[in-house]
Parts: sequence; C-alpha cells; structure tokens
Amino acid sequence: TERGSITLLVRQEQRNDDECVLSFIVRDTGIGIPDERLASVFGNFEQAATETARKYGGTGLGLSITQQLCRLMGGTVHVTSELNKGTEFCVTLPLVVVHESAAATNVKVVEDVSKIGELGGKKILVAEDNEINQKVIFHVLQRAGIHTTIVNNGKEAVDLLETGEHFDLIILDLQMPLMNGFQTATYIREKLELSTPVIAMTASALRNEKMRCFELGMNEYLTKPFVPADLYAALGRFLLAQPLQVKQQQKKPVESEAVFYNLSHLYEMEDAEYFCEVLQLFLSTTPVMLSEIHEAVLYENWEQVYKKAHRLKSSLGILQMNLMLALVTTIEQQAKDEKHIELIPEELKRVNELFELVRPMIEAELEKAVQLNN
Repeated sequence: TERGSITLLVRQEQRNDDECVLSFIVRDTGIGIPDERLASVFGNFEQAATETARKYGGTGLGLSITQQLCRLMGGTVHVTSELNKGTEFCVTLPLVVVHESAAATNVKVVEDVSKIGELGGKKILVAEDNEINQKVIFHVLQRAGIHTTIVNNGKEAVDLLETGEHFDLIILDLQMPLMNGFQTATYIREKLELSTPVIAMTASALRNEKMRCFELGMNEYLTKPFVPADLYAALGRFLLAQPLQVKQQQKKPVESEAVFYNLSHLYEMEDAEYFCEVLQLFLSTTPVMLSEIHEAVLYENWEQVYKKAHRLKSSLGILQMNLMLALVTTIEQQAKDEKHIELIPEELKRVNELFELVRPMIEAELEKAVQLNN
C-alpha cells in the first residue's frame, strides 16, 4: 500500500493443555478486491488486478501455496475486503503446545568418543549418486580420520575394485544408475569373491529390501538420513576389535520443530564450511532434479520418475523437509507401482510450489551462515 498501513495480528482462539488454535491476521489499507474477484484470488497464477501484477510483479502463486499449506496443517485461510478501503486475510491453525520437558530430543551418541579415533587410517569405498549424500557421508567419515573414496555408481565401484585396490569396508547406496547396490553386492561376492564388509544405505527402509540385502551377502543395512553414531557403531563392529557403544542422551534441539525444514542434522556436524556447501548443493541440484522428474512425467517414463524421485528423497531427508518429502515419497511409490499415476502431475506441481516457497528461506539461511563464517 502506498499510503496507510499494514497491520499484523496474532490472536489465540482456543487453548487446552495439548493444543491451541491461533489466528494470524494481515490487514491493509490498500486498494481492496472487488467482490466478484474474491472467490478466485486463491487460484494458481491469479491476481486481483492485472495492473497490480504489471507494476509490482509476483507470480500469483503466493495465495494458492498459502491455502495448500494451511490445509496440510489442518487449518484454514479466508479473506474479506472492501474496495478502495482495504483487505484482511486470516490464517487459522491448530498448533501443538510443546512443553519445555518435551522439547528435549533423544540423540544417539557414541559412549566412548575417543574410540572413534581408532577408525582413523581405515580405507572405505562409498558408492553414492546423490551429491548431497556424498558430501554428508564424506564429512562424517573424514571426522573419524577415515580415508574415503567416493564413486557415483556401482559400475565405478567394481571397476575400481577390479584394479586390485584394497578397502577395509564398502558402503553401497541401493538405488544408483548403471549398476545399483544389489547388483554391485552380487558382483563383489560372486565375481570378485571379496569378503570385504558391505553396508547398504537406502532412503526406503522396506522390510523385504533389508532381507534381500542380507541374502546377497551384505553385512549391515542403514537408512538415510543416517545418524552419525549409528554409522560409527556399524563401522566399529566390522573394523575394530571392540565395538563402539552407542547410547541415547537428552539434548535440547538446535532449533524448534519447523514446518518446512529443519537443519539440526547439519548443525550437529559443527562445521560452518560444510553447512554452507550442503545448502549450496541443495539449491543448485534440486531444481535440476525436479525438472528431470517433470520431463519423465511428460514422457510417461514411470521407471525414471520412480528412480529420480527416490534420489530427490535423500536430499529432502537431510534437510528434514517433511512436507515435500511426503509428496515425493507418494510420487515415488505411485510411479514404481504404476498406480494412480494420473495424480502425479498435480502432486509434482505441489512439490514445485513448496520448493519455490522454501527456496528463499534456505537462501537466507545460507547467507546468514556465510556472514557468520566470514
């Protein structure tokens, strides 16, 4: 509004021990919206006045995304307006009351941290096609002094092993291009006849998948995003004379439970440079992966939709983007089973809208981290 005011209000509507209902009100003294346009302002790419869009910009997606997010959170959004006087938007949400005692989280830690150093000098081969996962696992292993070799798929892994290079342990992502984790493990055991311990890593955590891993001769199975203590404990079982003991301890979260993302996994690494690198990678690779999924949907290549959605899940899991993760998981399963595929375009559209919503937030987190690091 060029003259007048914009007022922000928060009002508690209801409350009990476990839940409260809050209304968030945005009221302006702007140009208002005609009655006949009120019903359409929540539509995609809709703005009340063409001249407003021309003068101030905007995609017309903001209110559509807001309405979808409100519904996902069990809330509502409505608008009232009077032409030439102003507009009021009201978002009403049911929110969980978090008591201080419940704010502490169970965090897995290695009981005797000094023993992690005993892993130093070991050689580990990691086959992983997701760049963000590569960055995360390399950082975790490097902190323990482990010599880590990263390859992008199972084919590169077996090519390296066939040269005769020795590794103390191999970590395989199960879903990779050219040669997946199952095929790679089979080749390692049957063709190369190596007894090197193999740890499977996956974002799926399916029961039959775990059984299959052990049947093919893999020694351990971890889900992504993994807890560093769990990985260290698994390494200790195969590489140390005495296994590392892992225990639960109460710890205050670095940040409160977030709706769109939670960076606590990255903060736990306590490395500002690594933190920035992961966020930069996420911002650069996610639009590419979303574009690839969109293209595969257009060509109705459901196998590629499944594989690329699975790959995207890993990045979303590390940043705990649970709303996007739930949608991408649904797309992955629908594409894999080729069931309800007619829903995928709309679900993918919602994923893109959520990413456009969260992108500036992650950019702000990155900018803040860069400034602190400098």
